[in-house]
Amino acid sequence: MSAGTPPGLRLLGRSEAARLGTAAALLALSFPPLPFGPLCLVALTPALAVLDEDPRPGFRRGFLRGAFCGSIFYLILLFWFWDLIRFTPLIVPSWFLTGLYQGSLVGLAAGSAQWLSVRSGRPVSLFLPFTWLGLEKVFQFGDLRFTWGVLANALAPHPLLIQTAELWGALGVSFLIVGFNGLAFEAWKARADPHRRTRRLAALVALAAAVLAYGLLRWTTYGGAAPMAGRGEGSDETVRVAVVQPNIPQEARDDPARADVEKARLFELSRKALAQDPDLVVWPETAAPWLRYDPDYRADLIDLCCGVARATATPFLVGGLDAEDAGTPEERIYNAAFMISAAGEISGIYRKVLLVPMTEQVPYVSVLGVLKPERWSGRFRSGAGFFPLTFTARRPGFEGEVAVGVPICYEITFPQALRGFRAHGARLIVTITNDAWFGRTPAPFQHFEQVRLRAVENRIAVARAANTGVSGFVGPRGDVLAKTGIFEAGVMVANLPLAGPPTPYARWGDWILPVSWLGLALFVAVSSIRARTPTDPP
Repeated sequence: MSAGTPPGLRLLGRSEAARLGTAAALLALSFPPLPFGPLCLVALTPALAVLDEDPRPGFRRGFLRGAFCGSIFYLILLFWFWDLIRFTPLIVPSWFLTGLYQGSLVGLAAGSAQWLSVRSGRPVSLFLPFTWLGLEKVFQFGDLRFTWGVLANALAPHPLLIQTAELWGALGVSFLIVGFNGLAFEAWKARADPHRRTRRLAALVALAAAVLAYGLLRWTTYGGAAPMAGRGEGSDETVRVAVVQPNIPQEARDDPARADVEKARLFELSRKALAQDPDLVVWPETAAPWLRYDPDYRADLIDLCCGVARATATPFLVGGLDAEDAGTPEERIYNAAFMISAAGEISGIYRKVLLVPMTEQVPYVSVLGVLKPERWSGRFRSGAGFFPLTFTARRPGFEGEVAVGVPICYEITFPQALRGFRAHGARLIVTITNDAWFGRTPAPFQHFEQVRLRAVENRIAVARAANTGVSGFVGPRGDVLAKTGIFEAGVMVANLPLAGPPTPYARWGDWILPVSWLGLALFVAVSSIRARTPTDPP
């Protein structure tokens, strides 16, 4: 590239690369388990400075710079993929391609924002929050769906800052984050103009004050062990839930020689849980893989929860595998959760709907089928929908059927999963998972923190049973009531409130996307008309 090449046509200069890389690193540092969540509110400002320098020629320049910054961010954030290399060397290209794919979506958002900036003559920072909504919505769908890098996740450990999620979900919180970055950048850019700088700073302060005020209001409303009754916010009905964390190493899960030892550990921990008089005992994902097809194991478990030696039978929620047409060429296998009632029967089965790409389901198998991908990747089938399971609670002040949504593993990271359970009447969420795959990386902690956003979005309490941790309980305002560490065996018990009426987000979902884009389209249209309208000479 010659020295005379216009700046807008250069692929990427050293200074630009440095600033974009800085933005990516700052953004990655704002995610759990590091305590720098609020850093995400200004992390994008170096990238905005690059995009603002020369908006020409529009989309292409913004795409290249956004894709570079986004790819670096996701490759840093998802470095824990490398721990999975002990299971398959395919994880290395998966890590790289995931980073590039999600980075390209950031490029689309940045390119679209820069194109709108050129078309309207307004700053890029005005449009980026709107286009960012689109990229995060794409994360939720398709065979490559993966919401790990949603910006709202960075603020999940700071529940006062995410209370607005009950209105517009994680997308709305991300919209605020990108908008705050834009205001911060515009205030910095106006440092030579005191009047403009004062207006930008005033807007920053007003936005921060509004979010904090709303957070404090809702935090107080949902204070205490249960939502406050009488305000139309929730219910004072509670159930007592026990979660079992057996801490079974992933390498031992398929070792037949250890089956009896692991069964004995699960039963021993369950007896400790039963001694604390719970309404429901929860085992993690695939804790009893073939429960439905092992009559001896099932009989022992039923005797544990419902045997004559116990004064009161207790329902169990157990992760396992389910199948149809087992042993035939048409066999279909499901990752499932089984509800064992107090009567000693399997009263309900939930089959996982959103499957993990590659490990549970081959992406776009209809296209890749000729390659026989089931030989080297997952071949699970998806369940029919987000239908809750039910159990009967018998507790002073509340006795009756409880509908419980059971998102399995990474389903908890998708807002549409919990909205689906809520739409079908779930009043409690119990998520089961096996994070032993992740080892001692940030992934188990990041996975747990996303539960807090789902709780606030739906104002619903969540119990989490994880094989190796983190297990625990999250209240409807996103506060952690109790949790374990990782790679330790144990039992936790808590009284959890049952959810009241659905929140605006539970009812209407990601309404902010069409509403904001409609407003954006009208704004751009009006700006274009004004730009083409001749003005009278003075």
